[in-house]
Amino acid sequence: MINDKILFIGFGAYGSVLANVASHNCDNVSVWDINRKKLNDFKNTRVLPNLFDYYEFRQNINVIEDFEEAVKNSKYIVLSVPSKNIIDAIGQLNKSLHHKVHIISIAKGFVPNTEQSVYDLTKDNLKKELQGSFSVLSGPSHAREIIEGKLTGVNVASDNKQVGNAICSIFTTENFYVKQIPNIQELIFCGALKNAYSVGAGLIRALYNSRNTSALYLNKAFNEMKHVLRVLGMNPEIASELCGLGDLIVTGTTKMSRNYRAGFEFGTHKSAIRIFEESQTSTIEGIHSISVLRKILKKRKEKAPIIDSLFEVLFRRKNTDIFSKILIKK
Repeated sequence: MINDKILFIGFGAYGSVLANVASHNCDNVSVWDINRKKLNDFKNTRVLPNLFDYYEFRQNINVIEDFEEAVKNSKYIVLSVPSKNIIDAIGQLNKSLHHKVHIISIAKGFVPNTEQSVYDLTKDNLKKELQGSFSVLSGPSHAREIIEGKLTGVNVASDNKQVGNAICSIFTTENFYVKQIPNIQELIFCGALKNAYSVGAGLIRALYNSRNTSALYLNKAFNEMKHVLRVLGMNPEIASELCGLGDLIVTGTTKMSRNYRAGFEFGTHKSAIRIFEESQTSTIEGIHSISVLRKILKKRKEKAPIIDSLFEVLFRRKNTDIFSKILIKK
């Protein structure tokens, strides 16, 4: 068993199931959340009924209500909060943390209202004396299926290979597999692209109601993902990893994905305002990713037909007929 203290900041669906996974290998897994009632209820019952239908979590997950006590002696801190709350979490760490830690983020892509990745924002805002390493976990992994013990695989990328190896050991179980890939920025951009294309996948499904068309779209999206990585100077083959193609398959084919649901809702009701409002209050990272990716590509004078079209339809109210031309273009 691993004895190092691992703290999860945020106890939502994904953070809670990862804490449960880590508790198979680690004696010292702790959780903290701003919602004290949720923590108290969990401490007494070991269930999160609003999320997982009374699935009972493992007993060796420690609940800590005081933030300073929670971060004390932590070697690894998992930021399991939505990307829009990352800056608040970093502010709390700057006030309460007094030693170097290894940060692991489950949020990938870009922080809302900025053009920064979670990695860049953390590096820029967390005090230098607190920065040990930064890593990101990403891959096709719906929380409910993890808690049900379904076989699941994800990628981790770290700016410290040795820490990346340790993270693989922390989270790998008989049902949960973690593979390290070498470049953290490539993983982050795969996550951002996947989120954007998942919005498009929901939109395409609503517009055409055809599995054939959805498959055609996903194939085009995967090829465009490789193209975008290439023009940004990254390795396009990373798109074939779990954080790329794997995650695109999962989030681009089911309403379990918030990004897919947002695209489907827009395709059904044509209400961009409602979708944008929802993206500010819940985790619809794909909406913001479309905007940021469009800006990045435009600065480089590069084109990505699907990203460009999603931007035109969602942000400029262009007719959705433009997708037909993209999908049949060789």
